[in-house]
Amino acid sequence: MLFHLDDGFFYTIKQLAIKPGQTIRDYLEGKRKYFFNPFVMLLLLAGLCSALYVYFHIPTILASVSLNKLEEKNAFIAHKFFASRIIIFCLICSVGDYLVFKNHKYNLAEMVVANVMIFCEVTVIQLIFIPFFILGGFLEISMYMQVVFICGLLAYQFFARFQFFRARGNYLLSGKIALSLFLYLIIFYEIGQHIIRPTFENQLN
Repeated sequence: MLFHLDDGFFYTIKQLAIKPGQTIRDYLEGKRKYFFNPFVMLLLLAGLCSALYVYFHIPTILASVSLNKLEEKNAFIAHKFFASRIIIFCLICSVGDYLVFKNHKYNLAEMVVANVMIFCEVTVIQLIFIPFFILGGFLEISMYMQVVFICGLLAYQFFARFQFFRARGNYLLSGKIALSLFLYLIIFYEIGQHIIRPTFENQLN
């Protein structure tokens, strides 16, 4: 049942890929029969992503730490680092969306659920990019791959919010979504560089 294409894990991933806005609205409205629990899904996907990043020695993007070295020191902390980044970015987006798009009348809890669903798909995108990160490492073009990934991440986040807030034809709202995403990314980068990264790098000393 977990991996049934029409009822569960992969169905939720598919719906979040092609029509994230409608999928999130349906879930918030209680139409959850065919959807997998987004919180459990994010934990599963983040765990898989973390394991693959460690196995293939892929540096994390923005506030990077060598997960391989951290794994050698403490495997639990290595995986906790990866998960903490996702959770913090998700919370930044949730609080930001609640404050910036308050006129859409979604409460903070609903914005957390919406962003958890968005980050499920973001993590899927990250999994898809893993072969390209590995290839980029061999060809010494990792930086370019990371830029492409970040652009893809922002594009999906914009697409999801564009649908969710029904921004079609509303150029002001579309611009607001784009600007808010860049703001969230800057906030996450600053927190990552000055709080997350130093905290976990202390574990290597």
